[in-house]
Amino acid sequence: MTDFVTKDSGERVDYPSGMRRDTQAGKPRYSLLKPVLPMLKRYVELLTRGAEKYGDSNWTLANSQEELDRFKDSAFRHFMQWFNGETDEDHASATTFNMWAAETVEAKLAEPDEEPLADWEIELRAELRADLGDETKPVTVHNHVEGGRCSVTCPAAAEAWSTAYRHEYPKGEVLGW
Repeated sequence: MTDFVTKDSGERVDYPSGMRRDTQAGKPRYSLLKPVLPMLKRYVELLTRGAEKYGDSNWTLANSQEELDRFKDSAFRHFMQWFNGETDEDHASATTFNMWAAETVEAKLAEPDEEPLADWEIELRAELRADLGDETKPVTVHNHVEGGRCSVTCPAAAEAWSTAYRHEYPKGEVLGW
């Protein structure tokens, strides 16, 4: 169990009721978000539409400079559309999304935590996408050392295959999803 501490600035604020608290100085003031809650709702609605179109959190798969550049280009395009008063889409939310996504990819590129994919993993992803008939579907291969098995995560897989489906890879590894 973690031993938590209560941080203390050493300064106090006394209230007429007699309550005494540490000061708010230097602490995030989340109450300031109240006026932006409608915008936050619009942002979540944009994420929901994206999940329906591309799969839940599909954007989090991005991990390359090319994808970073795409987010930056999209952020700037949506910013200009918002700035110019275009209302055909929620350009303010799209700007925010693309900026946050770009920041996420920049963090991944600064400290990569995954090893590059092996050739067989790249081939397997392409094969699974071809089986789905859609090259844009996100497919993640999880390599499990024990027994030479790997699992495959693909949001569309549930629609395309039963859980009992097995695929024998040419190298002899048994791949299941």
